[in-house]
Formats: sequence, C-alpha cells, structure tokens
Amino acid sequence: MLIKVGADPFPPYQFITDTGTAGMDYELVKEAFALGGIDIEVTLKVWPEIEKDYDNGLMRALFQVQPTEERMKANLFSEELRKAVTELITSRDGEHPQSLEPFYDGYFLAVLEGYSYGDDIDAVPEERKRRYPTQESLLLAVADGKEAYGVFDRGVRFYLQQNLGIDGITALPGMDFLRPLAVMFGKDDGELRDSFDKGLRKMKEDGTCQKIVDKWE
Repeated sequence: MLIKVGADPFPPYQFITDTGTAGMDYELVKEAFALGGIDIEVTLKVWPEIEKDYDNGLMRALFQVQPTEERMKANLFSEELRKAVTELITSRDGEHPQSLEPFYDGYFLAVLEGYSYGDDIDAVPEERKRRYPTQESLLLAVADGKEAYGVFDRGVRFYLQQNLGIDGITALPGMDFLRPLAVMFGKDDGELRDSFDKGLRKMKEDGTCQKIVDKWE
C-alpha cells in the first residue's frame, strides 16, 4: 500500500538532498508506516501550501504537526512522535525580556509564516509578529540585526547556523518551550492512524527510535 504524506521543510528533521528526502522525523515516520506494510510518498512544501494540499485530500497525513485544540476538532493525531524545543533568539547585546509579556506591547517577534508554535507564543498578538517565508530568511534577519528577536526550533537553528556559517546568535535564558509533535490524519483515517501508532510503539520498545535520533543529533 502506498500513501501520500507531507510536511514542511525543516532540516535536520525533513529536507531534500541530491538523493531524495532525508532527516530524522522522515526516517521515524517512514519506518513506523513500513512496519504496518505501508509505503509513503513524501512531499515537502512550505506549511501553507502543504496544509492546503492536505485539506484538499491530496495527502493522507502530515507529519511534524503540533496537536492544537483547533486541529484536534477536525483531525486525528498519532501518539507523540517527539518533543521539539522552541526558543527565542537574538543577536543583540544588552538586557532582554524574561517573559513573553513585553511582546504584547512594545517588542516584536519574527516568526515563520503559517506556523503554530504552541499556545504561549501563538497568543502573542498578530500585530506584534513579523512573519518570514522561510527558516533561512528568518534566521538571517535576526543574525543581521534586522529583527531583535525571533522564534526558532532549537535543532533547526543549530543545523542552519552550521550550514550557513552564522555566528553571534544566542537563545534567551529561560525562554524556551517544549512542543509535542505528532502525525495528523483525517477524521475518517482511524485505521491508518492506529497502524502507524502500532509501528511507532514497536520502534520505541525495540530501540529503533533512539537509534534514529542518535544518528541525527
């Protein structure tokens, strides 16, 4: 059985190489489906585009998705794939906010277009956010000082800084947030979701999940 699944490009978790799709989350998802006899064809696009394809029935599942209250009303979710660490970053010296409260009135946050960061950051008013189309453009805006503060996945930031040769960026102490990530399925795809969960549990039990994580970290 072959199904189409999607995600947004998020190296080192899922990204395109010269030889095809690679990444930690990609390998976790592919292996969990494979244990149920399911092959996957993966498409990576920016989140607004991939979400539109999913809503139009072109994808059976999306992975690396945070289960929010709104999403859970219209979709099914797998068991937790992993936890992501979201942090606030800056390249500027001096004193910095120690909570999100100053971003409600006075400070701005650079964020990724169409992306959900969890209840705490998502609650910051839209007029206090400046949205960027790609992770690279967001990181460069912070690195160049165009933006004082940005929101970033820790693993993605480390990967991009190394590959783009960017120094001088630091995370604000105490300003990081844990986000559970999972695979999202349509409301009528309970059997597919259950098959995935069964495979994922087996991988966690036999150490396959940890081997894949260790490979990429």
